[in-house]
Amino acid sequence: MMYLVAVHTGKITALLFNEDNKSVISCGADKLVVVTNWQSDCQLRRIFTEHIINCLTWDLEDSIVVGDTDGQIQVWHLNLNVPQYSHKAYQGSITCIVKASNGSIITCGKSNKVTVWKTIR
Repeated sequence: MMYLVAVHTGKITALLFNEDNKSVISCGADKLVVVTNWQSDCQLRRIFTEHIINCLTWDLEDSIVVGDTDGQIQVWHLNLNVPQYSHKAYQGSITCIVKASNGSIITCGKSNKVTVWKTIR
């Protein structure tokens, strides 16, 4: 084991490395999104959310798109503590979110449908 970073009090549901591979963004059952420098074990940002975030992906360099247990898709700027955009996309949880090479965001959830978002905002 190289590093052990403790940032959540419950199950971790998703994580991403940033582009320089120095920070990791994680979300969990504790309704937190945490940005951590994993090499120094230093938390850079903690965002409290209303619902459990199941999945996340990069939007822009300093923004993420998340899907939660309430079926909301949200865009979060990492320097702000409120979502820039929020939309009720599904009746059930969003379970997976991916950014395609053309910039589209693709989501799926417990509603048994896949949605391709040309733009989110």
